[in-house]
Amino acid sequence: MLTLDIKGAFDAVLQGRLTQRLRSQGWPPTVLRWVSSFTHDRTAAIQLDGHQSPTFAVPAGLPQGSPVSPILFMLYIEPIFKLGPVLACRGRFGYADDICQLVASKSLEENTAKLQSIVTDLMAWGHREGLTFDLAKTELQHYTKSRKGNNPTCTIHTPEDTVEIKPPPPNGATRWLGIWFDRKLNFKAHARTLAGKAKQAAGGIQALANTVRGVKAPLLRQATIACVLSVLCYGAEAWWPGMKRPAQDSSGRQKPISNRVSIQLACLDRVLRSALLKVLPVYKTTPTAVLHREAAIPPMELLLNQRRRALAIRVHKLDTQHPLHRRATHQRNLYINTRLLRAVDPSNFHTIEQIDPLLTSPWDTNLMPKEQPTAIDKAQAREDFQRWLTSIPPRSMVVYTDGSKGKDSNAAGAGWVGYWGSCKTKIFCGHTKLPNHEVFDAEARGALFGLQTALKDPNAQHSTNLYICLDNLEAVQQLQGQPKGSSQSVFKQFQEAAQTWPFCLRTFNTQPERVQVKWVPGHSGIIGNEEADKEAKMGCQAPLGFPLPPASIAATKHAAQRVHWDLGIGLEKRPPELHLPRPALGRLLAARSGHGDFAEYHERFKHDDALLTCSCGRRKEPSHFYFCREGRKAAAHPWGQQPVADILTKKTGFTAYADWLGKSQFYTNICRRH
Repeated sequence: MLTLDIKGAFDAVLQGRLTQRLRSQGWPPTVLRWVSSFTHDRTAAIQLDGHQSPTFAVPAGLPQGSPVSPILFMLYIEPIFKLGPVLACRGRFGYADDICQLVASKSLEENTAKLQSIVTDLMAWGHREGLTFDLAKTELQHYTKSRKGNNPTCTIHTPEDTVEIKPPPPNGATRWLGIWFDRKLNFKAHARTLAGKAKQAAGGIQALANTVRGVKAPLLRQATIACVLSVLCYGAEAWWPGMKRPAQDSSGRQKPISNRVSIQLACLDRVLRSALLKVLPVYKTTPTAVLHREAAIPPMELLLNQRRRALAIRVHKLDTQHPLHRRATHQRNLYINTRLLRAVDPSNFHTIEQIDPLLTSPWDTNLMPKEQPTAIDKAQAREDFQRWLTSIPPRSMVVYTDGSKGKDSNAAGAGWVGYWGSCKTKIFCGHTKLPNHEVFDAEARGALFGLQTALKDPNAQHSTNLYICLDNLEAVQQLQGQPKGSSQSVFKQFQEAAQTWPFCLRTFNTQPERVQVKWVPGHSGIIGNEEADKEAKMGCQAPLGFPLPPASIAATKHAAQRVHWDLGIGLEKRPPELHLPRPALGRLLAARSGHGDFAEYHERFKHDDALLTCSCGRRKEPSHFYFCREGRKAAAHPWGQQPVADILTKKTGFTAYADWLGKSQFYTNICRRH
């Protein structure tokens, strides 16, 4: 692997060549005119110690600090990634002005020869375009399983000089985009580097508080998340493979094997533990699990796995033409299994529906139909619908659709019923079962299947209008507007199918109009809606059809929420007890964990000079404050009849406990430490 850096990246962009490059890439004239206006007639001035120089023209370059400058620069150097053979281009990556070239062969010497040829071509292109590569920042790294100390250099010839790029020692590492790549790709150097940086940040947090005074715990927790966790988790999507990965043994059975990252994980965990000890006013011997629970910060393994799963979700949500999505779904040898493929698991791409992020633009204001239904009385809505039903043209088709779902089932049912005219003649009906769908998704599927059935019905050739009636207001709006979220593709299919209605074969003198979507009040005695509801309930009990549709986004979210609810996890993102004063919080956490000024704790760690009894004569225990006679005399208990467990865990309990400690001075005057 050879990394390159473009010297003076933004300043080297020539305005005319940038416009020509964008034109050759196929950008529309409006974009070209905007870029030309953005880059031409730029001026600058130098300000130093309150004095400003005269304004002067800037004939070239892109402005620093503008969010559009990196985008334009990457478009400007786009030919770099198309130079040379196809295999060389596949191994070339870039981010802004940082370029990385990866080659593979049977020997390190052959790799260096390939890199020399590729870099020569890149430098020749840069010379023609006015771009210079900073060879002082160029780095070389070899990757091999061999234990030999072979470490060849790469010689680069330039018109001015010959530069020899030396790789780091076999136990060294190369940094690119903030990630340290070592020879074996075990990322131990990366973990050690991150741990060192995070340890420095944790040391700064330590200076802000101790066990009895200083900044409150919520602010220290927030600082730890921002300054320590962000460093420890940097680049986890690229290097963290998980503790284990699935593999098959000789008999074909699945057997997880270790990824050998326990050393890296332990290195990061030690730093996180030291940071948590500074956030919470606790003893150093407090168990690590208690620290994670009380600070509401998960262990490093869970945090890294969360980053890994977030990568899989992000890739799944990307547009199908995105490079990451194409790289994950590219057909390849079954025996090739990269870290990206193991993290993303492309086999799951077809089990959950794909949401197109480019279907709606963020600036589009026409996402919903202009006419929005208003809330009215149910009886009045029924009368209005019946009145509308009698006013439609007699040669019309009315299709009622509905969705339903059983109480303890993950499958929904969709039903549809078609009538000729104003509900006089029933011409078709149907239902289907939809596993891993919600009622909203069933409403969308029912509308689509009802429309498709109506288009194929023989009465369509005699019909002018087609009305789709359903009782889900959100589904009605998305059927007519820009679909987004769950069942997006179904709504899009409905809109495309509705556009074919005017082009269906018609009898003589039959003028088709269009498909209209109408909201109908549900469960109000309207015959068509009641029949569609019966069909939907029948769909819930129907056998599964094949092929099965992918699970909807709404059903997947609901399943995840149900799993979280069943686990009974009560971990709060911001525990309210952290807002207590540090002395009271320290006493509370000590009573919860048992690691504090207690007799059993001192005996366990053999503190021979410790005071084991309270002034009342009883042994010091985590619950002693509840039973101490001297404490009752000093201040009345404000928690009433609550048990000790509720006082230490519930908000009303530990708030009263903190107030009582302040009034009674229990641990200062009564149950003293010395």
